[in-house]
Parts: sequence; C-alpha cells; structure tokens
Amino acid sequence: MPQVVASARKALPHIDIILKEMVSIEQIQGLEANTIDLGFTRSLPIRGNLTREQVASEKMVVALPIEHPLAAKQTISWQDLHGQPFITYTPKTGNYFYTIITRLLNELGIVPEYVQHVDESHTILGLVRAGLGISIVPESVSVLYTDKVVFRPIGRNELRADTCMIWRSDCCNPALVTFRDFASKHFARFRLPS
Repeated sequence: MPQVVASARKALPHIDIILKEMVSIEQIQGLEANTIDLGFTRSLPIRGNLTREQVASEKMVVALPIEHPLAAKQTISWQDLHGQPFITYTPKTGNYFYTIITRLLNELGIVPEYVQHVDESHTILGLVRAGLGISIVPESVSVLYTDKVVFRPIGRNELRADTCMIWRSDCCNPALVTFRDFASKHFARFRLPS
C-alpha cells in the first residue's frame, strides 16, 4: 500500500490522498456511510452499491519466534501446526483471516492450541516475537518484524489472501476514477500470472 500511495502522490499531484487506517469491515461501513471514497480491503462480501476489483493475492506464511524448534525448518508442514501454541485473528474484526485460516485447519484436521485471538497483524507479530506462540499471517507483513521472528512458507500452500480495491458505484468525487485507474495499473505490474 505505501508504494501505490507514494507513486500516486508523484504521478497525481493534483489529487489529495488522505489515508485513514481502518480494518476491512470499517472500510465497508465508511463507504456505505459515504465518509470515504475508496478502500483497500480483503475479499469480503459486498452489498448495495459497492463495487470491488481484486488487485493482489499473496501467500500466507507461518510466523515463528526465532528460537522456536520449527524455525530451523525451511518449510513448515500443516501437520507441524498441530498442538502448537497459536495466535490468530478474532472472528469479528479479523473475520477474513480468521475464516480462511480456521476453515483450512479444520479441513485438514489440524488442531493448534489457541492462546490468543487479536485484531491486527502487527499485534500478532508482537506476541509471536515475545514467544507466546506461532501464527499464520499474510506474507506482506513479514517486513514489520525482522528481529526475533522468522517467516516460513507452508508446504503445499493453497492458502492465499486477496486484496481488493472497493468503492461506491455512485461516488461523485471526480478524483476517484483517476486514482482508481492509477492504482489498478500500479498493482497490475506486480500481479503474477494465474
């Protein structure tokens, strides 16, 4: 996200970009209330006059304290997660991640020992860093903590997190179309072929 904002500020100096940090559900509510023009959310169901475009998809990875025995492995198997102290997202605010992670763990018969449910990835990583457990997070958050936390791919990783650009189809802000087109092209440069 920071890259698209920085690039847009250079390429579109006539557009004021004002960021509001909000989780996906809050962004949808803000769009419905017409208090924001555009959001970048996870792929949640939309309703009413909201429109979305998927702009990115990323792997989910295992975050581990650097001294955890599994940190020595280059790839973590799903079975390695069974019985591990596990920090994950809340079912309310972190619903997107909570749902995709728990659904797959349940399908595979993997039962970690849930020790914390929290809202934000940076809080999860702080708890992992403190040695309270391991987690599954989007690969992009691996830049948040580089000391005392290691990130490992999950073997046969079919778990991905999608990011969508979302807006009101009846938005009157003339800058929205310009920024949306710019952002769409920006993300397309980094999209991997399906």
